[in-house]
Amino acid sequence: MLSEVLYYFGRADLGKLADWVCEALRPGGVVLLVHWLGETPDYPLTGDTAVEAFLKDTAGELTTDRRWRREFYRVDRLARSGAAAAPPG
Repeated sequence: MLSEVLYYFGRADLGKLADWVCEALRPGGVVLLVHWLGETPDYPLTGDTAVEAFLKDTAGELTTDRRWRREFYRVDRLARSGAAAAPPG
């Protein structure tokens, strides 16, 4: 889960994070993005800009399978295709 964090990254670092998430996520894994949509004057990106950039950077690796949007926040669920990995242990 990446909640209330993507807009703290600059564009280049957000791309690095997206690469890391794609490398780390197992087949069948999911990522939840939860972000505020209000004004973010002291942050490098807005909630929408950050999430849309993350979606662009993970395209081809992850698929957005659900989205929820309300007045002040958004939730995006991304999934890696493939069979779910067996649980550890």
